Amino acid sequence: VAWRQTQRRDAVIDLVCYRRNGHNEIDEPAFTQPLLYGRISEHPPVVRQYSASLIAGGVTTEAAVAALAEACRARLQAAYDEAQSYRVNDSGYPARPPARGATGVAEPVLTRIAQALTNPPEGTELHPRMGRVLRQRAIEDAGIPWPSAEAMAFGSLVLEGVPVRLSGQDVVRGAFSHRHFSLADRVTGKKHIGLAALDPGQARFQAFNSPLSEYAVLGFEYGYSLERPEALVLWEAQFGDFANGAQIMIDQFIASGEEKWCDPSRLVMLLPHGLEGQGPEHSSARLERYLQLAARDNLRVVNPSTPANYFHLLREQGLGLRDKPLVLMGPKKLLRLPAAVSPLHDFLPGTGFKPLLALMPSGPAGLVLLCSGKIAYELEEERLALGADGVAILRLEQLYPLPADEIRAQLRRWPTARLVWVQEEPENMGAWQWIDRQLEQLARECGLTSPRADYVGRPESPSPAGSFHGDHDTDQRAIVERAFAALPRAEVAAAE
Repeated sequence: VAWRQTQRRDAVIDLVCYRRNGHNEIDEPAFTQPLLYGRISEHPPVVRQYSASLIAGGVTTEAAVAALAEACRARLQAAYDEAQSYRVNDSGYPARPPARGATGVAEPVLTRIAQALTNPPEGTELHPRMGRVLRQRAIEDAGIPWPSAEAMAFGSLVLEGVPVRLSGQDVVRGAFSHRHFSLADRVTGKKHIGLAALDPGQARFQAFNSPLSEYAVLGFEYGYSLERPEALVLWEAQFGDFANGAQIMIDQFIASGEEKWCDPSRLVMLLPHGLEGQGPEHSSARLERYLQLAARDNLRVVNPSTPANYFHLLREQGLGLRDKPLVLMGPKKLLRLPAAVSPLHDFLPGTGFKPLLALMPSGPAGLVLLCSGKIAYELEEERLALGADGVAILRLEQLYPLPADEIRAQLRRWPTARLVWVQEEPENMGAWQWIDRQLEQLARECGLTSPRADYVGRPESPSPAGSFHGDHDTDQRAIVERAFAALPRAEVAAAE
């Protein structure tokens, strides 16, 4: 420290360390390294050397050092004694029932945010193609797309005093060129971050492009979320697959930290997910892994399919209504899909996140298709093309905790319907093997005559996706057709 202060440059310390014990206090390292541990046993410990140095320098005395050591031992023993009486409650620590709060935002506030993001500072000269990007941020009658919903969630939070911190690979522009949080003047190079300049009294908005070191970055952001619980902290994998580079952080800390150490976190993991013919390394965020880690209300695992639901999820997390890590399967195709927009009224006061979205038939349903994520749009398009009005399509927007009450409420409407789970992931991946028996149990509770759901999706595979776009499209089309192959014969004839 003294060197840095005087020389204004870094210093490198070559620190040689050793273990006085082996793997633990009862391990015997001399079994395998007798010479090394013979020398270590003769070497005075650091605390003894340091104490001797202070005593020799007249800084302290042997009696004072002994008293300090005894005081430390007494504090440690007192902590052990106190720990004997600690008992966690049944639902974990602390007892926090899920809160439902107002996550809608008044229209003037949303309009103000949209206008600020649509209009860069006067005189700014942007890339010619940025004009179209900025125009898309305006609130229009056609609906609000995914990127705008995200920006309005962030903007509304910082205006309400909630700091927002986003990091990940290319998050400022967006890995799919959909955000453009930072606008660069192409003449001067000057940057303008609209979300950081909404109001002089707003909370801080930060977005950082991080290196391709998921383990380090996610670990840092998890720690940041613990130290700054008042902030909305988000980390995004460039593709959801890349989160496996941080699997240790996910397993050892994010999924289990509250259970092990009573330390809750509101960290958000944004994991782009969805098979789109881009090959095996750019398709799957490994939804099945997070569902296997989910227990005792330790996580929220969601796969939202509408911009409004994404908006409300972010606001719930930022406002502290759910003090749990949020694992969010983010879309790629839905960022620009014309059908994937939400009307303005779905963002206004009185609205909130919907864990289940239902496309209802006008009469009785003979077939109920359950799914999650972007494949819902393909199923709904096919339903319209076939005129299959007797088909209900239920989108599970939240997978864990499973919205059991909402599912029961829908299944009770159609006691004789056939249930089919539809997914684009291979059979040994995605949500199927996790949700299979849970759906059957719910269907039995609702009195369905055929409670066992059928599976429609890709067959089992060691790879999450193939490598050829044409094959992907063929397989995807086959999944949709097979889902509707379960239509009752009378309804198929009517559709034809």
